[in-house]
Amino acid sequence: MDVRGKRFPGENFLSKIQQSPEKTLLQVYVASYPDLALSQLPLSHDYLYDNRSFVWGGMFGADQKGIEKSAKLVDEILVNEMLAKGCLNNEQIALGYLLKRDSSDFVLLVNDYRVHRNFELVYQSFA
Repeated sequence: MDVRGKRFPGENFLSKIQQSPEKTLLQVYVASYPDLALSQLPLSHDYLYDNRSFVWGGMFGADQKGIEKSAKLVDEILVNEMLAKGCLNNEQIALGYLLKRDSSDFVLLVNDYRVHRNFELVYQSFA
């Protein structure tokens, strides 16, 4: 429970994770970098050297297998695609790269400035 008297995470969020076993729920922000966030194609390897992250670290979730799978994939990108080639960047860049390369491993919560989101997946009132 959080300080506002609401359950955290809410039932909607838990349900979304349960409906998507072995997948990771990520929050994607469209406004800052729509070219990246809305791209349907895999991003080029050059994105690993970019500092523009469209994946937000504020909210993500998965069941145990999803977390383990995502952690392994991110680790492979960080070690084999970045560090091995002299690049040091953060996990949000790796997640963005993976999201566009292996989109079937993820479920998205798209945060778009044109659509008001009240984080309905996160909180649930005690009504």
